[in-house]
Amino acid sequence: MRVLCTTQPLYGHFHAIMPYALELRAQGHEVAFATARGFAPVIERLGFRVFACGVDYDAATDILSKLPGCQSLLSQGFPPVFSQLWGFILGLGPQMAADLLENVGAWQPDLVLRDPLEFGSFVAAESWGIPHVSVVWAIYINPGVWIPPWLAELCAGFGLPSQPIPDRYDRWLVLKSLPPDWSIM
Repeated sequence: MRVLCTTQPLYGHFHAIMPYALELRAQGHEVAFATARGFAPVIERLGFRVFACGVDYDAATDILSKLPGCQSLLSQGFPPVFSQLWGFILGLGPQMAADLLENVGAWQPDLVLRDPLEFGSFVAAESWGIPHVSVVWAIYINPGVWIPPWLAELCAGFGLPSQPIPDRYDRWLVLKSLPPDWSIM
């Protein structure tokens, strides 16, 4: 089986998926990653193939606050968590989805194992008609409560049905090893 792991170019996000990727590879599966070009060497050192996809940014800077539209949300009084979610979905998601669809589709993954804040792979997996699994590493973000309008907009931009997002987003599997109290969102 071919498994595509997708992650934001951030160590905490990557470290949450890495144990699954290592075990899948140990079990004989072909595992590759998709992330920003600048983060690829971190993953390649572990012997994984990496597809350079998405916005290439340095995690030392707050990329989300620099995305067009983010400041508008903050100026409207939205809490920072909303502007961050918007940034991950509509700020970073479109480029990741476009790159995945253009550069990874020929590799033909059977499964996408995704960082829950990497939304472009949700679009790509839905487009390819393959299962996608979220690896939750922090508070679970319930797609039925927080993200439907923005994720619907992202999906519509790639010709996918924009509704019902909550029924499709985590329909395959969510891997989480969090205390029960962390599932409040």
